[in-house]
Amino acid sequence: MASMFVGHILLALFYIFPNFANPTHHSQLLFCSIVSVIAVTLIAVINLHLMVASLDRLMMMKLFRYRRHYSGYRTIIVIIGIIWFFSILLGILPLFLYRSIQSNNCQTWQIISSSHEITFHYVVIVFIFIIPIIVMVSCYTCIFKMVRRTINHHYHRDGNWVGGEHRVTSFNQRKVSITLTMTMILYIIMWSPFFICYIIAINPFILSNILKMDDFYMALKIAQYLAFCYPAVNPVAYALLSNEIRTTIRESMRNFAKVSPIA
Repeated sequence: MASMFVGHILLALFYIFPNFANPTHHSQLLFCSIVSVIAVTLIAVINLHLMVASLDRLMMMKLFRYRRHYSGYRTIIVIIGIIWFFSILLGILPLFLYRSIQSNNCQTWQIISSSHEITFHYVVIVFIFIIPIIVMVSCYTCIFKMVRRTINHHYHRDGNWVGGEHRVTSFNQRKVSITLTMTMILYIIMWSPFFICYIIAINPFILSNILKMDDFYMALKIAQYLAFCYPAVNPVAYALLSNEIRTTIRESMRNFAKVSPIA
C-alpha cells in the first residue's frame, strides 16, 4: 500500500499539479515533454497495485493457511519491483518508438500518425485498465460470493442463526462485501470515462466525423478531474464505509461537543 501511495503522491506532484495548477509549465519545454511519460508510468503503477491488492485479498480468503508463504517481505518487494519496472518501461517506450524528448519543443499529446503508435496506445489501455479491471471485478465477485455462502451457511432455513458468534461473523462479512462492492463501483465510475476518452482520442475517425473537438475536450477535462480525484476520494469513501472509522469520528465529535467554550 505504501508503494501505491507513493505513486499517488508522484502523480499529483509531477502531473496533476503542473497541468491543472501551474499554467506556465508549458514554458518549461523539457519538463513539459517528460510529463506525458510520467503520466503513463504512474497511472500504470496505481492501477496495477489495485489489481494486485484484489488478488491478495482473494488469496487471503481462499488460501489463508498458506498466506505467509506468498506474502513475505521478499515476495512483496519482488512484486512491487515488477510493477514499477513494467510501468516505467511502458512509460518510456514512446521515446524509443515515435516520440523523442526535445529541449526546445513541448510534446505532450500529438495526433496519431502511425500504426505502431496506435498499437502502443491500445496496449497501454489493455494493460493498465482493461486487464486490471477484469481481474478486480473477478476477484471481488468471488469474494462477494464466498461471503454470501458463509452467511447462508450460518443461517438456518427457519430464519434463526446457528449461534451468536456466527451472527457477528456474518455481520462483519456482510460489511466487508458491501465495502468491496462500493469500492469497485467507485473505481469503475471514476476511471472509465477517462479511458473512454483515451480510446476516442486515438481514433481520428471518431474525432473528425462524430464528435466536435470542443465537446470532446470538455468531456476529457471532466474525465480527467474524475480520474485524478480517485486517489483522494477512495480513502474517504472507504473511511465512511468502515464502521470502526465512523465510530471513532462519531465519538470524537461527541467528545468535542462536550467541551465547554472558553468564556
